Amino acid sequence: MMLSPVSDLFSRSRPAILAAIVVAASLIAADACTDIPSSPDAVLSIQFDSLQAPAVAVGDTLRDTLGVVVRPVVHAFNYQGEEIPATTVFFVSPDSGLTVDSASGITVGDSLRSTPARIVATV
Repeated sequence: MMLSPVSDLFSRSRPAILAAIVVAASLIAADACTDIPSSPDAVLSIQFDSLQAPAVAVGDTLRDTLGVVVRPVVHAFNYQGEEIPATTVFFVSPDSGLTVDSASGITVGDSLRSTPARIVATV
């Protein structure tokens, strides 16, 4: 099969175009990561604690293995890796299957799911 001159030029330049896109994306990502907060109270990262029993029944709240209602626990860290103790955290779930109180994190099952539902925290 013989390629036309236009399609031949496009097929030969495709790797060059892809390489340029990868380089541009790398530069944008590197530039986005250079603004690191330097205040000891500025949040750089967050970490969720694992749940003992990461399941909730429909119409019930998220509980631990003893049946006690639990809330998601989030730790916030500054640029030095130190935990910031007094941090306001808000919760939301982008998935169906549970409802999360945005301020307290109390989670209630509201419908059946066959896949895990996510809880997102913002600081």
